[in-house]
Amino acid sequence: MVLLLLTMTLTALTLPWSSSKLLATRGQLLGLLVLALLAGACSKGPTEIGVGLPDVNANTGAYLVDTLTVKTSTVLRDSVVTSGSSYLLVGRATDPLFGKLTAKSFFRVGGSFTPVPDYVADSAALLLSADTYRYGDTTQVQTLFNVYRMDTPLPLNQPLFSSSKLTPLAGYYNPANPDKLLNAGSPRRARVRPTAFTLRIPLKYSFAQELMTAGKAGLLNTSDQLQAYLAGIALSSADNDDAALVRLSATGTDRGLLLYYHSPSDPSTPLSTVFSIETGGAHCFQVSATDRNGTPTQPLAGLPSLGGVDASATGFNTYIEGALGYQTRLEIPYLNDLKRLGQNIIITSAQITAEVPTNTLSQYIPTPPSLVIRTSNVRNQPIATYLSSVDYKTSLSPVTALEQGSYTWAVTTYVQAALAGSVTNNGFLLSTTTPELPTRLVLGSARNQLNQLRLRVYVISTN
Repeated sequence: MVLLLLTMTLTALTLPWSSSKLLATRGQLLGLLVLALLAGACSKGPTEIGVGLPDVNANTGAYLVDTLTVKTSTVLRDSVVTSGSSYLLVGRATDPLFGKLTAKSFFRVGGSFTPVPDYVADSAALLLSADTYRYGDTTQVQTLFNVYRMDTPLPLNQPLFSSSKLTPLAGYYNPANPDKLLNAGSPRRARVRPTAFTLRIPLKYSFAQELMTAGKAGLLNTSDQLQAYLAGIALSSADNDDAALVRLSATGTDRGLLLYYHSPSDPSTPLSTVFSIETGGAHCFQVSATDRNGTPTQPLAGLPSLGGVDASATGFNTYIEGALGYQTRLEIPYLNDLKRLGQNIIITSAQITAEVPTNTLSQYIPTPPSLVIRTSNVRNQPIATYLSSVDYKTSLSPVTALEQGSYTWAVTTYVQAALAGSVTNNGFLLSTTTPELPTRLVLGSARNQLNQLRLRVYVISTN
């Protein structure tokens, strides 16, 4: 329930009043008396916003109510599809909030190859393009990357998820078998600065010879034959890496598995064939989090799908992390208490401000992304998109006088519809505009004293 403390300042009063003005004023005072009586019947909820004042808007005469309880929690929606992404993700990084993050990628290759009998294989390589997205410490050296031959092709015509529980791929390749490692010698180790680059990974010469032999035997004449012969490619980092996750492009016809060869009749002219990364659901990546003991998100580690943890269990913060499937849920359970202001009330505006605690930001973590606000049902499932993009902005904090990042969005139409009964008041689910990426952010809850989530509603009573 809500604890409302009411104050009202009347200034510049001029007598005599007309009878109509006197009646109107009595009506306003009566409305305030109802609010005062309401205060005695209400109690604080577990994550209530602090006691506020019904300030009067000078232009509209609306009263500010900022004491409505807002319950916040972190929920797990682990059905994050990555098979439709334009990207691959590979690497290992330590996040002080989520522990050890590991990203692996899997893909089929497509194309065909029908060489003439005298062609000679020269080499094979995997050609990949990285953009500027990094998650982790790019000053550290890491492996770029281990390339494995898959034993089983990725399933088609079904979504592939970031969660290994929903798409178990452990049996699709065997990293313990050295024969499945395709790298020529030890994989390259380097720092992955946040600049776009092309990565060329040399592969075993024996693998190049094998592809040439298969092509001459007519086993690679079509893309289907190629995929029957070569189930796919898996990319991973080394077990001892602790640096950054790197985003790679999964598109581009000139990127993928390259076979270099020549004709003995013209050995100075290099020839090549590209087996490109297949699109249309034939690639995916998975992200996992381990070693979370002692981290702020340890209470989230055992969450079942669609389960939730109240902000009070996670330091009065809530979390959003795309690839792991964490979202923030906001609920306004006592919204109907506004009706106690009278039968004829008008909501002129309502908005929510959620702050990002400064100590959760890092130079090694991408800038907080834009949010998507969706309405929710009681099972923590999204119903409809309420706002497609809410940007992260910074300003001076009124509490600390330091730069503070936050999100602010209007919920006027939602409050109006909930009070009218045209929508069910189950609150909102907050996620990022790039839900498949591990980019994360932290939001202060309603009971976070330094970064308090705030709901402000302006109400006019016409009784």
